[in-house]
Amino acid sequence: MQEFTPDDATPSEEPAASDKPSSKDVGRVGIGMNVFLQTLLVGAILVGINYLAFRHYKRWDLTRGNEYTLSGTTASFLENTEGPLDLIVAFLRSSSLGQDVSNLVDEYQRQAPKKVSVTYIDPARDPDKLEEVKLQYGLDLSKNVVIVASGESSKVVKEADMMVPPTQRGQKGDDLEFFGEDAITSAMISVTEGSQRKLYILAGKGLLRQTPNGTAYDLLESFSRRQNASLAPLRLEDLDAIPGDADGIILVNALYDMTDREVGIIEDYWNLRRGGILILLNPEGSTPRLDGFLGQNGIHPRDDRVLYAESTGAGTKKQFQVQSTFSPTSTMTQAFWGLNTVFGGQTRSLRIDEGSEELQKRTIEVKPLLEAARRFWGETSYLEKLPTMGHEDQAPPIYVAASAELGALADERLRIDSSRMVVVGNATLADPDMQIASNYDFISACLNWLLDREELIGIPPKVKERHHISLSPVQHQRIFWIVAITLPGSMAALGFFIWTVRRG
Repeated sequence: MQEFTPDDATPSEEPAASDKPSSKDVGRVGIGMNVFLQTLLVGAILVGINYLAFRHYKRWDLTRGNEYTLSGTTASFLENTEGPLDLIVAFLRSSSLGQDVSNLVDEYQRQAPKKVSVTYIDPARDPDKLEEVKLQYGLDLSKNVVIVASGESSKVVKEADMMVPPTQRGQKGDDLEFFGEDAITSAMISVTEGSQRKLYILAGKGLLRQTPNGTAYDLLESFSRRQNASLAPLRLEDLDAIPGDADGIILVNALYDMTDREVGIIEDYWNLRRGGILILLNPEGSTPRLDGFLGQNGIHPRDDRVLYAESTGAGTKKQFQVQSTFSPTSTMTQAFWGLNTVFGGQTRSLRIDEGSEELQKRTIEVKPLLEAARRFWGETSYLEKLPTMGHEDQAPPIYVAASAELGALADERLRIDSSRMVVVGNATLADPDMQIASNYDFISACLNWLLDREELIGIPPKVKERHHISLSPVQHQRIFWIVAITLPGSMAALGFFIWTVRRG
């Protein structure tokens, strides 16, 4: 019998593979499609989120002084102006103000993209474009400037106009302050209004105190210029009437009274409408005729001093420096409601005839602007060492500033022919040494209200302080070691440690 060895055996045929895909292949395809669809969906969601975020977004200014937020005054102006406004920024890259100015004009355009356009020119890299702008506007652009243009009107804001010494606002120190928004908004007002407003300050009735930072005239002239107005001195004894181009008159620190003729000139100006009057009273002055004119229009200066006095363990305390709050009832001070201000020196209280039927018949509306803190009262015996409030004194509320409007009608559209007046019982409001921020804001609001610019009443442009840090050689070396050696070395050591752990 023949034996067969395994090598002689015919190998059995393997079963034919099925044409159908295995369950593993199907699973892999499903997983791949699932990953692809998920990736596609995530991509679509990201694109949609970015699109919506680009079209609809909310900005937060988290800086301590809201340095990247335009003031209420500027925002109100941009909302009410018709435009268009062109801002041409010609700054060298080496300028220390270049980035601040760039951020600022971008905010103007972001606030009103349909009204404000911005063009940047680097004088060093694009001299041909600079020459083209020079010819177009006929301006000398030898220094860093911002050109503000509207139609045929244009104005140049120089770099120096945006840097103001802190002493101008009563602050101390060597740090300069960035006043860019103030300067550019003022230029915008100028080019959109066309002609410059005219204010006169009445001279010859008292002395303006000279301080290291100038006089009240210097301060008011600076404020007027920023509101597109000029300020010039005026002597009533040389005139028969207030000049016809006067948009407003200012009387500061009157120590001597007016004559009947001079009071008549002011009354004529007031009664002819469209007049603006700002009066800062000198409590030490004797001005019965001026007081009579004010009383006829609902504001009565009292012969007293606003003060606070008490007896303490350390002795008698008598305080004339008046702390006041802004009234919410006037459009002039609504934006400042909740803020406080301080008057130096001495202050007269004001009695106001708010809601008087007689004044209403004459279309005169009187409103309080500033009210002294409740612990203050109007004291007639203010020379005493420890005055106490008696029946002849004025108890709170004590008003130290008030407004009157002749031609005040319910319909705001008919108020274009009204005369307006602001009376303050203290002349130090315009003292350069007393220019805290709230006083600055109040003066700006008064000027805008007198000039019929309610839309510009608000918190004026903020001041951005620029500080300088001086480092010693030792501090420089310490910073170098921390930034250039210690931090990079720490990161390298951490990376080497992680690499070592993973390899182990």
